[in-house]
Amino acid sequence: MKIVKRQLIVLVLLCGIALTVLAGLMIAGKKQAETKAEEISVFSCDPSLLNSIRIETEGRLLFLTRQSGTEVNWVLEDSGEAVNETLLAQMLAEIEDVKSDTVIENVTDFAPYGLDAPSMTISLALGGMGKQLEIGDYSANAHRYYARANGENRVFLLTTAVKAAFDITAEELKAD
Repeated sequence: MKIVKRQLIVLVLLCGIALTVLAGLMIAGKKQAETKAEEISVFSCDPSLLNSIRIETEGRLLFLTRQSGTEVNWVLEDSGEAVNETLLAQMLAEIEDVKSDTVIENVTDFAPYGLDAPSMTISLALGGMGKQLEIGDYSANAHRYYARANGENRVFLLTTAVKAAFDITAEELKAD
């Protein structure tokens, strides 16, 4: 009888220890889930170094070039008309340093994110170097867009402000 009693006491103690460990793990897991991931820089550009900007969105194409030695800095390539510099500066501020707290690494299939045929592509020429930002589908759960920078194999979530700023027509971008 003593052996059975000891085994029962050991069993009760082990169950208590297991429950304590399980409760601790659940609390730690909940705290980790609530902690927002650190934002990392996923795309950046220095607007002062830009030579041209190409915005392709759903059948519309805008091509802007920087003019040197003239009063007008930026013009619409196809018409030569001046660009509203204040509006352009606001647009470029949105992509000067893009950060995201959600990055999916080593992506091989971009179709689930709408990046096999992006809804918007922003191409920048900076001296002899080019940069590109592709914007795909909207994630209703995250309230942001899927995006990819410079043809990399990672996808990140991008605020709606970037797409909204660059979703513009030539008429809206012309200087008054």
